[in-house]
Amino acid sequence: MRVKFFAIFLISMAFFAAGAQAAYAKSSGGFRFRLSGYVSCLKDSSPLDGVSIKLNGKKQKIKTAPSGYYEMNLTAGKYKISFSKNGYKDGGFSLESTDFEFPETEISRNAALEPVEKSLKVRGRLIDRVSGEGVRAEMRVNDEIIISGHDGYFECETFPGEVSLKVYSKAHRPYGKTFKKSNIYELDKELEIFLQRYTLFSTAEGVVMEKKNSAPVYEAVVEIAGKRVLTDDRGRFFMEINESGPQKLVCSRDGFEKVTKAIKLKAGRNKIKIYLNIKEKGLIEKLREKYEKEIIH
Repeated sequence: MRVKFFAIFLISMAFFAAGAQAAYAKSSGGFRFRLSGYVSCLKDSSPLDGVSIKLNGKKQKIKTAPSGYYEMNLTAGKYKISFSKNGYKDGGFSLESTDFEFPETEISRNAALEPVEKSLKVRGRLIDRVSGEGVRAEMRVNDEIIISGHDGYFECETFPGEVSLKVYSKAHRPYGKTFKKSNIYELDKELEIFLQRYTLFSTAEGVVMEKKNSAPVYEAVVEIAGKRVLTDDRGRFFMEINESGPQKLVCSRDGFEKVTKAIKLKAGRNKIKIYLNIKEKGLIEKLREKYEKEIIH
């Protein structure tokens, strides 16, 4: 009799324990709570847009809105919420299981990120992999846009932390690399970035002539894509160019009108003819020539 009573007692206890566990799962663990709030700048309280959010170290697809607002659905548990944005120190907060109390389904938490100064220097040179010459190109270092010099050298300052570097050149394949905190030490030295060309060298060759009588113009300056050459005594010129596609051509010579026009360079050989108009003489110059002739005669 005692054994039967004890068995009934155990079954009753198991039943009530299961019911209590189910009630707890319904009230907290199995129920979705909404976490929301605003992320702002610690210095001036301005809202921060596009802030990345991590949940227990895992990056989420959501980012903060222009107002700094964010929201996500969670079940009861322990969480570490972290926020990150270039130009700011990482920030965040933790949630404990006790923060999830039914019947409340809304949890509000705000965060403020401390801004940092641009103190990380990024410098180096863009180099054509074929010719070994410097490349002038547009670069994006995090959110900052810069342009390298004609010799390929560049230098800028950005925020410490992860650095995203991208290069865009009309004649080369796009280049991109991200320096994470684990390999940020590579930025301590001057970078050498080798760019792969879409095509081989382009060459431009041709002749500069007077438009009126097609006579060759010697020692005329021809400039294409930042490179300059002088024509020889027969008006001819030749140059190798690291760029292709649309370019600006400029040709000038004392006594002639300057020519500026848009051209399109193809890969390989490009033949160009340039015609210059003789510059009209001004009134003072005409009077001077007339005076000199009268003195001679």
